[in-house]
Amino acid sequence: MAGLRQPFNASQFLNGMLAFIKNSPTPYHASQSLCALLDEQGFRRLSETEEWHLQEGDQCYVTRNGTSVIAFRFGSNSKPTHGMRLVGAHLDSPCLKLNPKANFEKHGYRIANVEVYGSSLLRTWFDRDLAIAGRIFVRNADGTIRNVLVDSKAPVAVIPSIAIHLERQANKIQEIDSQVHINPVLLNHSGDCETLPQQLLNSADGQVEVEDILGFDLRFYDSNPPNLIGSEGEKSNSIELISDCSNQYISSARIDNLLSCYAGVQALIDASDDNFCVLVASDHEEVGSVSDSGAQGRFLLQVLERIGALDPKVIRNSAMLSADGAHGLHPNYPENHNKQHRPVLNKGPVIKVNSNQRYATSDETEAVIRGLCTGMNIPVQVFVSRNDQPCGTTIGPLVASEIGIRTVDVGVAQFAMHSIRELAGCDDAVYFLKLLKAFYDSDSVSLVD
Repeated sequence: MAGLRQPFNASQFLNGMLAFIKNSPTPYHASQSLCALLDEQGFRRLSETEEWHLQEGDQCYVTRNGTSVIAFRFGSNSKPTHGMRLVGAHLDSPCLKLNPKANFEKHGYRIANVEVYGSSLLRTWFDRDLAIAGRIFVRNADGTIRNVLVDSKAPVAVIPSIAIHLERQANKIQEIDSQVHINPVLLNHSGDCETLPQQLLNSADGQVEVEDILGFDLRFYDSNPPNLIGSEGEKSNSIELISDCSNQYISSARIDNLLSCYAGVQALIDASDDNFCVLVASDHEEVGSVSDSGAQGRFLLQVLERIGALDPKVIRNSAMLSADGAHGLHPNYPENHNKQHRPVLNKGPVIKVNSNQRYATSDETEAVIRGLCTGMNIPVQVFVSRNDQPCGTTIGPLVASEIGIRTVDVGVAQFAMHSIRELAGCDDAVYFLKLLKAFYDSDSVSLVD
């Protein structure tokens, strides 16, 4: 099995991941960041509307809707007929999206009307310094239409909690009315939701000059950058530089699932030439993946068809690793976990198993991953939900059922999944990168005919 082609530097990898998460407040920005990493490594960008002329040794990528990315490497020693190694992740995270008509006032305050995207842990959005970012479509003076990525970076709003003196039951479990209680209060010095898109355009690089704003997708996010817990490193650009990653922790927004995306692209970049390797970073996983760019759409199928990878012989020689976050054992809520399956942070990647196919792991694909982990000296854990507690799902079952590819669900254990701020282990991120690299480089992913 081939090792990492470049000398591996865990600190460099983790610092890069923190910067990637910080610079990716929305799927649009995450896609842009992924594409920039691929461009730096000589990957060729393809267009869905043009003919593709591919040959052995090519490394290419294609995007859809400015979010979902599919990248692949044929490898000079590989052919699609030998099967592919596919890693799948998603770029989106739960958030609060600004509605098209978002402006209203309450008791002298400017309020932003928002819609909840995904299954967000809403109580964590209170008392955060909220910035806003996304994409705006504009019409130029000459009538042409284009889109602009924007990011306030600085906080513009907050959702204040009710003081304990005014609500004595506030520390007891209370229902949060998503229509009433989570509308951010705008605190920027001028303007309101009607003028906010124009303000964002004005602050964009190059002072964007437009005739009209035609549409936007703007999302609030926690403006505080990723931080490390347990580190003694230096601070640089508001991100702590890691010098010794052992037994440290990452506190950040959007760990689910930008950690997997970054590990996936780094593993693809460094994969050997022995296999046909594919990376899929999909949008809309948090809302069911039912879209033209989601995993339940036809984007992946159409790309695989164009590169000659949908032949049944190819598929049966192939495997997919669905890379998505896993639930680490919460020490204050151990009863919410299956007693025999309690992953711990910084103790290795987690194989996720569900007999009702909410995860796509089979006994065969679990065996493949365990074999890779043994060969690379990577500790491995298993997560199974309680019988009385339905688990979440990933893009794994969707792709497995649509394409017929054997699939395993694996992820990094984390606390507070779908919170505005999550926690994961640095050791686990490094283990996960090494596992993805070993998966891309594996000689065989088939144990059953």
